Amino acid sequence: SARMAATDISEELVFFEDEGERSLSVSPNPVKGLTTVRFTQEVKGKVTLNVHNLLGQVVKTIAHEDFAEGNHEISVDMTEQQSGLYVFELQKINRSEKIRVSVEK
Repeated sequence: SARMAATDISEELVFFEDEGERSLSVSPNPVKGLTTVRFTQEVKGKVTLNVHNLLGQVVKTIAHEDFAEGNHEISVDMTEQQSGLYVFELQKINRSEKIRVSVEK
């Protein structure tokens, strides 16, 4: 990351996404029931993984704990959620990542 002197935070977040440093993935997507969230933790630390509806409300907290450095997989049951679009948000020490997920019945 050569451009860490960005003055605008939003510009910095876009820069991360443009560089393809995204570690968050959800599959299958669309979801019918169970799905698997995968992410990479660069350094040991607190991770929060929430599911938001399109109004921005948290409808499910998947994780809120310390994770070791490395690759992680978490199985998520979305059967209680209505059909529609949701946003999975992964908050790590140094940044957050979001991915849209479609739930189908």
